[in-house]
Amino acid sequence: MCEDVMKRARDAGFVGRTISLGLSYSRNAMTKGFHRSKTMDTPTNETLVMYKTCIELLDEYFAGEPARQLTVRISNLEREHSIQLDLFDERKPQRQLIGPTMDAIRNRFGATALLRAVSFTGAGTAIKRDRLVGGHLA
Repeated sequence: MCEDVMKRARDAGFVGRTISLGLSYSRNAMTKGFHRSKTMDTPTNETLVMYKTCIELLDEYFAGEPARQLTVRISNLEREHSIQLDLFDERKPQRQLIGPTMDAIRNRFGATALLRAVSFTGAGTAIKRDRLVGGHLA
């Protein structure tokens, strides 16, 4: 899901400062869901930054109940050209190139042409979600 959200942000030419994670628990759960966000100092459209932030939020707020729905969102958007260069982060230019490169491969050869290894495990959802249209069977 983080890949999809960040791809749409990169395609539109935006970066965001606030990453949000929402989780709704099952009807049988003893607690309600949550929606939390984290605002970063520097805006980003890097997939792994969003993923790590979502994992941090999940680790902090997840109650261990069965989940029904998960949402991820980026907000507080700015144009991509507004990113401040960082003299001390030598790998930032490489990280900023990997996302658009992966997007170009997926645009040309299909959404499942380039996947992360987790997508081939039992927990992976990218291949199943590719067969859906708007979250429903086509």
